[in-house]
Amino acid sequence: MAYTEKEKELISTLLEKIELIEEILSSKGINVSDNYRYIIKVKNILKNKDEKGMKNVSHHLFMDFRQIIDFQIDVGILSDMMDEVFLFTDNNKLFNK
Repeated sequence: MAYTEKEKELISTLLEKIELIEEILSSKGINVSDNYRYIIKVKNILKNKDEKGMKNVSHHLFMDFRQIIDFQIDVGILSDMMDEVFLFTDNNKLFNK
């Protein structure tokens, strides 16, 4: 499936948001690739524009975001970014079933 320009823009925007979350976690001394495999998985899905994986992006993010919340990793902007990403993926059918 070829993505439309709008879909490509959505993918790019989400990838930027995920990379910002990764930067925030890294700034707190958290190794994202060791601790949050679904964030890494989502980055790969987005970078490769994996058609089959795209519909699972929202679920994958939920798994790691829930873990972040459970571990009470709180940086004000991190919580805001996770909320923003949840809304973004929920409002775009490309990223969920």
